[in-house]
Amino acid sequence: MTTTADITAPPEPRDRLRTARILVGYAAILGTLPYLTLKFSWLLGNGIGVVDAGFMNTPAGYALNALTAGLDLLVIVLALALTHRWGRRIPAWLMLFPIWVGTGLLSTIALAFPASSLVELFSAAPSPLDAPDLPMEPWVWVVVYLGFTWQGVTLLTAFALYARDRWAAVFTARTDGAPIDAAGRVGAALVAAVGALHLAWACGLDWGNTSVTDMTTPMRVLEVVYAVLAFAAVGGTALLARPGRRFWVPMVPAWIGAGAMFGWAGWGLLVSVANAVDGPVGLLILAAQLLGGVLVGLSLLRRAAVVQGNRGAVR
Repeated sequence: MTTTADITAPPEPRDRLRTARILVGYAAILGTLPYLTLKFSWLLGNGIGVVDAGFMNTPAGYALNALTAGLDLLVIVLALALTHRWGRRIPAWLMLFPIWVGTGLLSTIALAFPASSLVELFSAAPSPLDAPDLPMEPWVWVVVYLGFTWQGVTLLTAFALYARDRWAAVFTARTDGAPIDAAGRVGAALVAAVGALHLAWACGLDWGNTSVTDMTTPMRVLEVVYAVLAFAAVGGTALLARPGRRFWVPMVPAWIGAGAMFGWAGWGLLVSVANAVDGPVGLLILAAQLLGGVLVGLSLLRRAAVVQGNRGAVR
């Protein structure tokens, strides 16, 4: 029989965590709707927000829109998996890889878009969105990047709540002082070098930046964000080798930074090869960034598996 005490008892912490996951997960799904609406409109021939129709009505344009729409649909699938109980039954690797890449890509935009907007707000330079040769209306860029920023914040939060429930030991353990493995050392060296190069590009260096002839303010801000995320990956990896720290504190920036390095390098390689916009040096830099992100990510995964393995395998 249910008593008054049962009815008025406060919800268990696990119930509150599940409620938070549901709210944040569906908030992430909500953030995909503006972008998907635009993408499917363009794929169906509606030129809403498009200034240069020829930009969309090409095989490459259709392929790019279909690919990016598919990636945003994947965000919906991930958000649902992070929200509902059936998501815990998905093998760890099948969850971790797409969420690692997705949070890396979206976190970069979530940092760069508001930062570049603030810089432009206090800058006398004209906004690149006012340029007459853009293929889309200025409001399209604002809607798209606001949506990406929203997705980045909510998806990362949903994943943190999911991971806290599925791999609790990672959030309660402390670092044991074990040295960085070979993959982590090599990956961190590559990521650090690429991060320094991104910072140099932001400051005006042209070497290696063969695909860009005129760096706008948002592009410089983006290069700074790339550098910050690269150094976050390196710094987080190094701090994991220091004993006595909360394991998750350095793990989070290292995870996001490595995912950003891998995700954006992969995207850059795809675009460069498809459009032949980068020379050998540019492709080599992207390959180094991608490899560095992979190696740091593998090193982080091994460390997390050891920590979780003390109380149960990562599965």
